[in-house]
Amino acid sequence: MPFWFWNDTLRDAEIIRQIADFEAHGVYGFVIHPRIGLPESIGWLSPRMIHFMHVAIEEAARRNMYVILYDEGMYPSGSSSGQVVARNPEHAARGLAKIDLKAGQKPELTKKMKLVALIERPNGDRMAVVEQPSGGVIRGIHYIGEGTGRIREDLPPAGDILNPDAADSFIELVYDSFAREFDRYFGNTILGIFTDEPSPLGRNHTRGIVPGNASLLPQINKI
Repeated sequence: MPFWFWNDTLRDAEIIRQIADFEAHGVYGFVIHPRIGLPESIGWLSPRMIHFMHVAIEEAARRNMYVILYDEGMYPSGSSSGQVVARNPEHAARGLAKIDLKAGQKPELTKKMKLVALIERPNGDRMAVVEQPSGGVIRGIHYIGEGTGRIREDLPPAGDILNPDAADSFIELVYDSFAREFDRYFGNTILGIFTDEPSPLGRNHTRGIVPGNASLLPQINKI
């Protein structure tokens, strides 16, 4: 089943025409993949996008074809196209970094850092392990500034998928929305939901940061 990129203005008739063309060429299913190039008027999981998804899914059901949904406004999955962080800025992607210190020196932490561990080195020096924002982003579904001569890609902030609360928010925003809208098609027309290369840090994150999250420590310490 191929990815069906939705990367331009969407229209009901064109969606139906392309599905008919798929079937005519022996392609009996598709993955709906909202992709960069969509106009800003068709936001991720907006009423307009949901409408076009209904058009596609209902036409596929009528033709006994199959659909796989896609859980992100581009990739990597886990941000709901920035909606997770818009809901709660504390749910932006985070990671672990080290700060090298001299013997007896204390780390100077910013408000956005959390001290995870202070480790004494064999030579007497110290190392602080801190959790901090990764600065990571995902690829969005829009070009910003079209018609201005200064076009750029929308880059929503990545969600903190190692934080259980942030992951719950992502599930509620995306999967629960799909369940409300399309539940009657689950298991018949809709075969599954594709998740795309989840990244704990996001794309283009700050260098020197590795995946990790202090919110996981209580669970890790039980093991």
